[in-house]
Amino acid sequence: RWANVLVALLGCLALATVYTLYAAPKYTATAALLVDTKSAAFLRNQPTINDAQYINGLVESQVEVVQSDGVARAVVRRLHLADDQAFLVNGRGRLARLTGAIRGLFGPWEAEGPGQRETLAVALLQKLLSVTRLGESYVLNVGVTTLDPQMSARLANAVAAAYTQVGLDAKNQAT
Repeated sequence: RWANVLVALLGCLALATVYTLYAAPKYTATAALLVDTKSAAFLRNQPTINDAQYINGLVESQVEVVQSDGVARAVVRRLHLADDQAFLVNGRGRLARLTGAIRGLFGPWEAEGPGQRETLAVALLQKLLSVTRLGESYVLNVGVTTLDPQMSARLANAVAAAYTQVGLDAKNQAT
């Protein structure tokens, strides 16, 4: 039976080695956002009986706003992510990156137009983005996971800044 154990051990070691060679390290950077519940008070016509339920819904809706297409598109445009190959590589596996590098050796190849590249970059950013609420608090954690730690930090901060700007723009329009 020792041969069976040895074969199983060697098989597991081989799988672990292959995984180690092909797995890319991923880095997550987070930014914390505090949702101001008083800023939305002008939206209510009269006080409600269950203010806690109203505020809970308000904070949960802000989670969706942070993950929205508008915030992601603002970040993509501000940081020019549609043309940033270091960012776009985050959405592809090693095999796709290898074939892309080989294809790049034979000259430039553009399958998509600028509008489609921006849409793909927005979708990729939304895929890399995670927004969670800390318990029942008004704090949202915005996390971005990429293959580069500096890019993760830059994107998390840009998402937080874009969310703040979208909120200020909405307030100005309402005023």
